[in-house]
Amino acid sequence: MSRDAPWLVLPAGFPALVALTDPSGALAWSRGEPLESLEMSAGPADYITGLFTRAGAIFLETHVWPTLRREGRVDEIYLPLRAKDGGELPCLVNARMMEGPNGPCCLWLFFPTHQRGLFERELIAARSSAQELAAQLAATVKQLGEANERLQSTAEAVAERNRELDHLAQTDALTGLGNRRALSAAFQTWRSEATDADERRNGALLMVDADHFKLINDRWGHEVGDAVLVRLSATLRICVRRSDTVARLGGEEFALWLPDARRDVAERVAEEVHERLAQMSAQEGATALTVSIGVALLHEQRDGSDLPGLIKRADEALYVAKSEGRNRTCWANAAQ
Repeated sequence: MSRDAPWLVLPAGFPALVALTDPSGALAWSRGEPLESLEMSAGPADYITGLFTRAGAIFLETHVWPTLRREGRVDEIYLPLRAKDGGELPCLVNARMMEGPNGPCCLWLFFPTHQRGLFERELIAARSSAQELAAQLAATVKQLGEANERLQSTAEAVAERNRELDHLAQTDALTGLGNRRALSAAFQTWRSEATDADERRNGALLMVDADHFKLINDRWGHEVGDAVLVRLSATLRICVRRSDTVARLGGEEFALWLPDARRDVAERVAEEVHERLAQMSAQEGATALTVSIGVALLHEQRDGSDLPGLIKRADEALYVAKSEGRNRTCWANAAQ
C-alpha cells in the first residue's frame, strides 16, 4: 500500500485489516494480512467504498458513514468485503473518527469472520432442515391422526357388529324373546351381583309349555302355529316384571326367570298367564290356547348357582302338570 503511517505500528501477522481514510473516505493507508485476499489493492487515491460488495457499499453510505460522522464511532457492524475469487469476505467493522498528524481521519478495523459465516450458513441449513423435518413430522402426525380415526371408527363398527351378533345369538328369531343363552346370561348376571349379605336370595323359574300345540300345527298349519307362539310370547311378556326374563327354549316351551321372587310373586305371574290366555281366547274367538306351568323356587343355601338343576326341577313340575290334565300350575317338591 502506498504510504506508511509511522505513528501507527501493527505487529507482524496482525489478523485484521486496518485502514486509514480521510473524512470523505479516501484511503490514505491500509495494512493487514486479510488484504491479500481482497479484490482491490487500494492506493492513496482510492476510496474505502471500493473494498465492499455492492450491498456492503450501499449499507456503508446509508448507515455506517452517517453513524460515524454523528457519533464518532461504529462498533461491530457486519459488512461483506469483495474477495478476489468473486465471493465475499465477511467482516466485523469497527471505525473511529480521530485526529491524525495531518488532521482529522478515520481509522477502520476489519475483522474477518470466516468461521462465523460458516456457522451462520450451517445454522441456516440446520434451520431449513429442521423446518422440513417439522413439516414432515406434522404431516406424519396428521396421517397418524387420520389413521387413528379410521381405526377407531373401524373398532366402533366392529364393536357394534359384535353387539348385534351377540344380540342375535341370544334372541329367538320367531318371537323376539331371548333364547336359552339369554336365560343363562340373565341368571349368571344376577348371581354375579350377589354379595355376602345376599346369601339367602330367592328366585323362581317357571317352565311354560303350550298344551296340545301339535294338534294346532296339524290342523291349522305351521303359519298359524307360529302366530300362536308369537301371541303367547306377547302374553308372557305382559305378565312379568321389568326385571324378569322371558325366553323361548325351543318349540312351544318357554321359561320365565323371576330374580329375587318368592312364592307369592311366582303364583301371581302363573295365575295371570292362565287368566290372560283364557280371556284372549274368549274375546277373539281364536283357537283356544292353554298352557301348563312348572315352577321351581330357588333357595341359595341349597341350590347355589345351579341353573341346570333349577330347570330340571321346574321341568319335573311341568311334567306333573301335563300328567294331571294340563292347563294348570304345579310346584317342584312339596317341601317348597
